[in-house]
Amino acid sequence: MKSDDYVDNFIKMLGTHFDIQRNVTLLNEHVELYAKINSTNMITLFPRDKFIRTLQENEYFIIKYVQNLDSASFHHFSDFIRACTCNLIHPDKEHRCSIINGILLYENIYDNNIVELVQTFKYSKVHRFYLYGWSEAHLILVDLNLKNIIADEDSKAIIGLCHCF
Repeated sequence: MKSDDYVDNFIKMLGTHFDIQRNVTLLNEHVELYAKINSTNMITLFPRDKFIRTLQENEYFIIKYVQNLDSASFHHFSDFIRACTCNLIHPDKEHRCSIINGILLYENIYDNNIVELVQTFKYSKVHRFYLYGWSEAHLILVDLNLKNIIADEDSKAIIGLCHCF
């Protein structure tokens, strides 16, 4: 399967709820897909027109393709996803949480230690002692030839979304 076909199928899975951009430059890095969704929840009391607090939740999907995955390209992508949590997320008092899902598509893998690195990957950031919420980053590797998905522990909920072969 080609990376363009995978990205097309992934866009169909996301539906119309996400703001989707293809082939964009994000933090001086070319990515095949950048998708985001922002949802706002309001906490009210009786009567319902009195708002107590507004909570904002954000989710991002970033898909990048590399033909040959080695240790250097994996570390570069994981550092890029960590940098996205600092540069894309601007927390304020209404921010609850933001999740960045980094999906790395590849055809050939040259280092088997990468599988262990992905499965143990964990990154979260607390904004002002949780008063401004928190951010998380997740990593998912997708083998386009073998149609295999490798994800970190916290990404298990979205693995079904990544099965768009």
